[in-house]
Amino acid sequence: MEYVTGERTDLDRELRMAGASSTLSAVIGGSVGYIGVGQTLLARRMRASSKLVAGALVVLTALTIAAGADLIGLVPRFVAGALVISPGLVMLRSWADTSLLRGTTSDRIITIAILLVVAFIGVLEGVAVGVVAAAAIFVWQYALVDPVRFAATGATIRSSLDRRQHEASTLRRHGDSITVLTLEGYLFFGSAARVGEVVRGHLGATESDATPTTRHLVIDFRNVTGLDSSADAELVNIARLADDRSVQLWLASVRPEIREALSDERLSDRFVPDIDRALEAAENALLVDLRADADREDGTGTGEGDGIGDLSPDLLDWFEQIDLDEGQVLIEAGARNQHLYLVTEGSLTVWAADQHLDRRLRCVLPGAFLGEVGFFSGEAASASVVADAAASVLRIDRRRLEELEAAEPQLALQLLRLVLLRTTERLSSTNALIADILR
Repeated sequence: MEYVTGERTDLDRELRMAGASSTLSAVIGGSVGYIGVGQTLLARRMRASSKLVAGALVVLTALTIAAGADLIGLVPRFVAGALVISPGLVMLRSWADTSLLRGTTSDRIITIAILLVVAFIGVLEGVAVGVVAAAAIFVWQYALVDPVRFAATGATIRSSLDRRQHEASTLRRHGDSITVLTLEGYLFFGSAARVGEVVRGHLGATESDATPTTRHLVIDFRNVTGLDSSADAELVNIARLADDRSVQLWLASVRPEIREALSDERLSDRFVPDIDRALEAAENALLVDLRADADREDGTGTGEGDGIGDLSPDLLDWFEQIDLDEGQVLIEAGARNQHLYLVTEGSLTVWAADQHLDRRLRCVLPGAFLGEVGFFSGEAASASVVADAAASVLRIDRRRLEELEAAEPQLALQLLRLVLLRTTERLSSTNALIADILR
């Protein structure tokens, strides 16, 4: 009706009016009324959209009740038949014009099937055939949609943990051995098979003698809405293949209801709360494999002294040392930051600027700068920085930096170059990730 009239229909209002009319009609023994699409289209074709039409209909109905059914017999049969057939022909023509002439091939097939079943079998059977056919075509077409939203490697997508310089360099060189797959949509027998194909391609399972470059696999379920039993079986096959290939597998951001469905013991110890922690675990495992982190036993370390050695002792004398307790806030979201901070001991976490601080944006270790964006731009902080444990930072304010630039311009240039280098490294990683997403 909206297609023919070109107007938006308030379906809720129409249904409420029909229900109220049926209720009032029942008081005097009337029958249940319903919305007549055909009558509405007929009225629109006759340009009968005035409220007088409804009033005239009420009057004629009352006269028919008063005079009896014989009054209807006075109406010529061809007129009554035309009033019934005309709206149907209009709707049939509109339907054919939309589905047969302008629709896709699948729309045309469904339209013809419904029309034939309605004509030779029945209306309800035609509706059933249409629903089943449309559902089957939808499943087939949805199975063609790639459930892998994007694929990246550890060389371009990194965890929020600020690594020491030699660790970051190692991850850039060998990050291709970490594969990250982000899935989306509902995983069923059609789409799950596609996920399996992609994983087998990365693990080199398509050829028996292939040597895969992927040693650590992270699958992000953040945008997955659900899965069926066949998808569960496919994930178990992926876990089995990963074990056979000595590939470590992490399943990140899995919803509780999906985790309950994945009850196989091969998957139980692979769940990680979010993609950030999964990436951190994969990076730690890679660094251990490459013996690039031999000075740490647990793969996380403290990173004390790294990066600070890039600054001369004379420059460090211009900074003021601040000691932080566990849970102490260094920078508060929304506040204007007037200091540039350099972490010297411990670790701090940058949290999203929301009420619950439940989203980790960045975890910083010694040698990392904090507050540089607000310090140089003057804008309010967009996130909060909290000490994970006892920590120490060095800070310098604007006035002190201006004094440094006037007294020791070479030292000031050294500081600015190091801040620019660290910012450029993070920006480069972000640009590589964006390229992977848009690929």
